[in-house]
Order: sequence, then C-alpha cells, then structure tokens
Amino acid sequence: MSPALALVLWWLAFGGTHMVMSAIPVRSRLVAAIGERAFLGVYSLVSFATFIPLVACYLGNRHQGPQLLALGHLPGVRWLALAIAWARLPLANRP
Repeated sequence: MSPALALVLWWLAFGGTHMVMSAIPVRSRLVAAIGERAFLGVYSLVSFATFIPLVACYLGNRHQGPQLLALGHLPGVRWLALAIAWARLPLANRP
C-alpha cells in the first residue's frame, strides 16, 4: 500500500470513528449499555488506536514525494505571510 493511501485511510478511520461514536443516537445507546465512564474509556482507546498509527504513518513518510504546500519559494509569499502575521498581532505587541 502506498504511504499516501495509508495516510488517507488512517485519516478516514480517525475522523470516521469520532463522527460515529459522537453522534447522539450512537453515543446515547453506548452510554446506556456500558455507562458514561466506560464509554469515555472506549472512546479514548479508539481515538488512540487510530491516531497513533496516523501520526506514525505521517512521520515515517513526511519527506516522500513532492511538497504540495511548500510555497515559500514563490515570489512575494514570504512578505505576504509576514504582513498577515504582523496584522494579526494585538496592538500592544506590535513593535
């Protein structure tokens, strides 16, 4: 399996389990069946079981292939980013 496909599948698993388990009908049935604290424990275990492989997959393959969002080499991007960052600073923190 390609790293990109594995990354997409782990993202879908992580997001999908969060969406399904936090949906009100599913959550209320699970809480009624096993209790609130047990549900939170299962939810946490499922979250870790999908998030840890997602991060491992990303970190193991982060330098593979083209960098799609590396725009710093384009003319004007650096100065635009600095201007946006400066504009978002609170007035008290500006130089």
